Amino acid sequence: MSEQFRTAWAAFATDGSPGRPAYDPDRRLVQVMHPEPAVTAYPGETSRRLWQHHTFDTLPLLGAGG
Repeated sequence: MSEQFRTAWAAFATDGSPGRPAYDPDRRLVQVMHPEPAVTAYPGETSRRLWQHHTFDTLPLLGAGG
């Protein structure tokens, strides 16, 4: 997988192409880095839809040792 990331970043740095289709919010395709890389539907879509209208409160910062 490391080689996949390096290759993708090098290509992006060289010509600006991420090596996959541009992001489309209607289709939500993502590049999955795996032994067999693929462009596929966002795997967390069900969770995203469950939480899409929820507003999360900010969390307090913990002090040193907290």
